[in-house]
Amino acid sequence: MQSLQNSTPPDVLLRLIDAQGQLKIGETKLRELIKSGDLIMVKIGSNSRIPQSSITSLIQRLSNRAA
Repeated sequence: MQSLQNSTPPDVLLRLIDAQGQLKIGETKLRELIKSGDLIMVKIGSNSRIPQSSITSLIQRLSNRAA
């Protein structure tokens, strides 16, 4: 049986509108970030989702550029 301390929590998948809200950007900019590869989008059936880890990674990369 695997210990809870060693397990990685599952990635949260956000609707596009929720990802926009977290980043405080519009739909066009979100789609540009997806198209450029800066954000990952996954499809579940006809639903598009953005992994929370992709948003976190984008913010870290942008913070590192600014530093």
